[in-house]
Amino acid sequence: MEEINQILNRGFSGEAQAYLLYFFFAHKAEEEINLTSSAEVVALLKEAAALFRDISEQEKFHALSYLNALDGIGDTIQNLQEAIEAEKKDFLTYSDAAVTVRSMGLEQIAQKFERIASVEKRHSAQYQLILQRLQEIWVDERLRKY
Repeated sequence: MEEINQILNRGFSGEAQAYLLYFFFAHKAEEEINLTSSAEVVALLKEAAALFRDISEQEKFHALSYLNALDGIGDTIQNLQEAIEAEKKDFLTYSDAAVTVRSMGLEQIAQKFERIASVEKRHSAQYQLILQRLQEIWVDERLRKY
């Protein structure tokens, strides 16, 4: 079973990364449209961007199929709890990275990691707030039904 989960996790990671990568490639092709005056190049860049977006969407659904096979999507309360923990982990990762690169004399990179860490901390707090509100209201509603 562990081997199957590893295969599914690798598949999910690969498809999720391809989804984002192709999305970013599409954006880059669209930016480059402004760099040319050739109608033919503009048309080809638009075609490339559309192709990247189309395949990106397909990769997203491939990733979802792997995630579903892993039972990786719970109910909204479970998903919020998982998101909170993921954001906390990211906060710690970026905070640690800032310390590491600062010790190497890379102050600008350290500051960038600190800004990202701050955003991750805010994400966690935002998820926590909606989780608390949802638990207060929805749990009470669900209990009244029984």
